[in-house]
Amino acid sequence: MESSAMALVLWLVVLGVVAGTGSGAEVGGTIGFSTLGRLSYNFDVYTLQLDGVLGGGDGWVEETRVTLGESVSYNGQLVEGRWGSAVVERLRRQGHELAAGSGALELLLYVSEVEGSPQLYLDIPLQGSKGENLVTRRRRPIALREAEGANGAPKAYLNDRPSMNGDTIIFVSTEEDVGKRLQGWNAVYSLDFKTSVTKRLTPPGVTDYSPAVSPSGEWVAAVSNEGRGWKREIEALDLDLYVFKAEDGSQRRMVVRNAGWPSWADESTVYFHRLAEDGWWSIFKANASDTSANQEAERVTPPGVHAFTPAASRTGKWIAVATRRTSIRHIEIFDLQAKKFLPITAHINPSTNHYQPFVSPSSDKLGYHRCRGIDKDDGTMDFRVEYQVSPLPGVSVVRVAGSFPVISPDGSLFAYVDSGDDSADLAVMKLDGSQKRVVWNRGKGYGTNWDPTGRGTVYVTEGRAFAALGTEERIVAIHNADTANLDGDETSSSYKYLTKEGTKNNAFPAPSPDGKYVVFRSSRFGHKNLYIMDAVDGEEKYLRRLTEGPWRDTMPAWSPDNEWIAFSSNRVHPTGTLCTSTGLQCHICLLP
Repeated sequence: MESSAMALVLWLVVLGVVAGTGSGAEVGGTIGFSTLGRLSYNFDVYTLQLDGVLGGGDGWVEETRVTLGESVSYNGQLVEGRWGSAVVERLRRQGHELAAGSGALELLLYVSEVEGSPQLYLDIPLQGSKGENLVTRRRRPIALREAEGANGAPKAYLNDRPSMNGDTIIFVSTEEDVGKRLQGWNAVYSLDFKTSVTKRLTPPGVTDYSPAVSPSGEWVAAVSNEGRGWKREIEALDLDLYVFKAEDGSQRRMVVRNAGWPSWADESTVYFHRLAEDGWWSIFKANASDTSANQEAERVTPPGVHAFTPAASRTGKWIAVATRRTSIRHIEIFDLQAKKFLPITAHINPSTNHYQPFVSPSSDKLGYHRCRGIDKDDGTMDFRVEYQVSPLPGVSVVRVAGSFPVISPDGSLFAYVDSGDDSADLAVMKLDGSQKRVVWNRGKGYGTNWDPTGRGTVYVTEGRAFAALGTEERIVAIHNADTANLDGDETSSSYKYLTKEGTKNNAFPAPSPDGKYVVFRSSRFGHKNLYIMDAVDGEEKYLRRLTEGPWRDTMPAWSPDNEWIAFSSNRVHPTGTLCTSTGLQCHICLLP
């Protein structure tokens, strides 16, 4: 997200009398949404041996993919030694058929979206024949939590950043409503692997991020805004480093201000990242045992290289970090004595981004996650849709490739913007992702909407999102979008411009439920305000101005009863940005 993005406020405009609806109405249907680039990530977790690398030799080894190439998997941790052995024995007692000698193998704890929302998984080696590759072919991901809500409906909360010590897994989750506006639901929890009991460690009303458990398992380090809420920070969240007891969250205290992504090296040394005053993301360290109120963190990595998400080795001699020297993010080792970086993944996949390094407890293995790419040979593919876990019975939730997905009135089709490097085609496909076809390809486009009356028309903005006020952008009606270019059908789509040339930035068309009008925003008189025009012949036949003022009104939507228009605006702070404006407010305006 760009720091210059405006602060959006929800506004309602009364066009007449709003009709009431009963509270017992049935809920059902499909919700489509898009996440920028998400369906092309294909993250998997990888590990590599550090033998020969740290000694300064040329003993480079290939990385090993340790997750199964399904969905998105990330933020891993290796469990080994006494913890791995204890877990393996417990799984055997629960009836899992594990490979012989599994107590000597490491287990992988990680996050995956294979079942929809991000959940915690533990991969275990299964029983197999001698010589079989247990890592890539005979592992079973075991879900560690049952995400089930009231009446058996699944809960679509997020679980992330797991770490394990003994029988306890520490992680962050969004399962409880914090009860405050502009306050994250993130809180730290512990899960007892033996009893399956989950305990919240974060105090009520407080948001915690990125927990890490100390080597002894006694303490947890996390970063928190301590109930201050989100102040519209973009590049760096306003978070401080806290430590507390892993058993019950007690003895909570702040260690140092301005910190992110902590990692323990020993029982007192915690590494973290922050944006330094000189503009470089760098790694710092603090003493978690220091109870003074004004501890100054020590800078570890020098300026000149952006360094993030440290993973400390137990040796105390080095840390693993993600770095960004160019546009590509790589994993490197930083020698704490020599004060030098040692590139790791740049030698293996120089053109691929790598994220969130982790180090095995014995410090002989390094892990991270990266995009696995599209590999037809191992069965992965580029999905157009991905169905998610829905918290509402009868409601499907589906992530769509591209941007601005909208569902046709009969519920059978998605229309969306299929973006490429130089163009953004308007495409149509079925809800399952099949029968994709391009119905309009005249350059960049965004802000799509179907005609709700079933005429098969899709309204779209011709232009680039976030363009300047004076940029020429026009609203187009694409006809026959529901039937155009079907196999065996020679029907092609046609289009008509609804806004005139020279009227500057016109965007985000939204048709009225009766199909007679389209509301949109335009900068034709110097500011982005709302207008209504005829849905068929455009502003040539009818044009009415709805709002007027030196602010930005945008993204309108018509209520189903034809009486209201909701839209976003920065009119509370028209000169502010998303980073500096304060307080979202809801207003109601009655039009004559």
